[in-house]
Formats: sequence, C-alpha cells, structure tokens
Amino acid sequence: MKISEELAKIIVDNIHEVIPEEINFINADGLIIASTDPKRMHRLHTGALSVIRNREQLSVQNDTQYYGARKGINMPVFFDDEIIGVIGITGEEQDVIGYAKILQKMTQILVKDAYYRDIRHQKRSSDRILIERVLSGNFENESLFQNDNLTQRSPRLIVCARIDGQLKDEQIDRIHRLLEAVPFSTYIEKKALYVQELIFIIPAQNRMYIQQWIGSIREICPHAIFWGIGTVTEKISDLPLSYSRAKTAALWGSRISGHRVSCYEDIGVGMLLPHINELERAYYLKHLFKDCSAERIAEIMMVLSLYEEHNGSILHCAKACNMHRNSFQYKLLQIRKQTGLDPRSLHDYVLLKLAVVLYQFQQNTPHS
Repeated sequence: MKISEELAKIIVDNIHEVIPEEINFINADGLIIASTDPKRMHRLHTGALSVIRNREQLSVQNDTQYYGARKGINMPVFFDDEIIGVIGITGEEQDVIGYAKILQKMTQILVKDAYYRDIRHQKRSSDRILIERVLSGNFENESLFQNDNLTQRSPRLIVCARIDGQLKDEQIDRIHRLLEAVPFSTYIEKKALYVQELIFIIPAQNRMYIQQWIGSIREICPHAIFWGIGTVTEKISDLPLSYSRAKTAALWGSRISGHRVSCYEDIGVGMLLPHINELERAYYLKHLFKDCSAERIAEIMMVLSLYEEHNGSILHCAKACNMHRNSFQYKLLQIRKQTGLDPRSLHDYVLLKLAVVLYQFQQNTPHS
C-alpha cells in the first residue's frame, strides 16, 4: 500500500491534535511527505531508511547522527506485515519515548481506516458504473462484468426511490454506510445513490427485507421518498425493464396513490400510464374536462373520490360531506352537465376515473 501526501498530512494533523510535538511521516522511499514543520517537506530522512531496512524503531540521539533526521524516535508503520512508511516524533528521547507506541498504533489505525474507506468508495463507484451500464443496455465492455455475480442467471429485481428535494452528500454517505453494514449488506447486491434517486439491484429472495432498509433510510432522510419495486427477472439484459417498471411504480405513489412504497404488480391501471403519450393524454383531458378550471377539476376529483370511497352510496357521501343527499346528487349532476359523463353510470365512471388518474399523473407536484 502506497501512502499519498494527502493521507499522510491527514494522519500527521490528526496525531498532532493529540500529541502536540513535531510529527513527521516518511514514505517507503525515505522522503518526508507530511510534517508539522513545512521546511522539512520532501527531504530525505536516512534514519527512516534504517527503520525500513531493520523493521524496528530507531532512536536518534542528535541532529547529525542521520542525514535529514533530528533527535527523537521513529517508528515503523505496518500494514498487513508490510512497512509502508515511518512516523517520527522530534524531541529528547526521555520526553517522547512514552508517545512512541501510541504514535505507531494511532498511525496504523488511521492507515487501516483510510484503506477500508478507499475500498468502500471504489466499490460504490464500480457499483454505480455497472448499474448505469446495465440500465442503459450497454453490455459491450465485458471486462466490467468479469468476476461479477450479475452475469449469473438468478432471479433479481430493481428497487428505486424518487426523492422530493435533494439529498446532501452527508446523507448519501450515511445511507451508503447504513447499507454496507450487516444485515443490510447481505440483502442488496448493487446500489447507486444520487441526489434525487436511489437504485438497488436485489436478489428476489431478499424481497421480504425491503421494508426494513427502507424504514432505516427514512430515519436518515426527512425528505418525502417514494419507492417503486420492479418485476423479477433472471436475465441481466431484462433489468432495464425491471427498472422502468420500478420507476413507474414510484411515480404512481408520488403523484396518485400517495403510498410511500408501491409494487409495479399492484398498481393496476398505473401500468398503462407511461405508454400513453403526452399528446394523447392532453387531448383526452381537454376532450373530457373541456374548459374546466384547475379548481373545478380538483372539485370533480374530490367528489369522485368520495363516490368511490363510499361505493356509490349517495347517502353515505352526503353524510361524509355533512350535506343533504340532494346536494351531493346535484354535484354529480353538475359533473354530468360539464363533462357529458354520468358518474352513476359504471361505463361513464370508468372514463371519468381514467381522466382523474391521467390528470394526476401529468402534474409536476408529487402527492404529499
């Protein structure tokens, strides 16, 4: 493992906060790459070369004993039994000897932490790139899929989330860390997190655990998040379809049902909505609602919602609105007068219901 100057500086700065002495980090070539004394940067430290060669600590008695070294103690820094550098503390031996082992342990802990953090970031990046290629249908670069379980035929599905607002970098990192820990790391195969969308590839047998990690993510994010669960497929080439269906389910939840978690298989007519183009939607709504204002359309939607909720009982609808049944019946007659469709007719109600769904679907403001 090679230590960068950036990481060495972080290590030196962190240690210096705890041990207020002059601290130096020397790389495996014997060059000082981080120091509390800027004048010593990039200078050769032959005392450190001795530490690397002998794999043991070195006490420097004076400033002329080793070229580039000052009196103090220098400790080898190990990672997987390999010396990756030397950490040194300047001062009289009797004054700094008590810090030597602490210095070494702290450095090795910080190095190990940085290493595993880098591994996590590499995994996050490779997962994101792979998901983007899969969902775009790009399977040409076979090297990306080598040694990856995604190439094996196995039932999988896509889960995605629409986010009302934008996640901060800190929130994205917290979600990553949450899902990289047991037990959630065993439920999710791949993930890609963005400021307004979260995408997951999960084995179909782990579907039962979806609500668990969704609930944990909700504790991190105060935003309104609407989840969509796609369909199961065994072939990697069919994952884009599962993703498209997951997005449709999430959209159904955000704009129409208000449900925070929606499964594509359960959204009924919602399956058809993405296949009705915008031009046809606009024509149908204009034809049915004619010149109704947005306020009037909202009122019609409210009346139809009550009518459906109470299974067509005008009496129960009137009670729910705290009005006489004739008054509610008048509202139904007004809908018939304006649209030409009678909500009391099953045929006409279906057409009105479709119009309501199309209208909600095309709205830009998600359901609250």
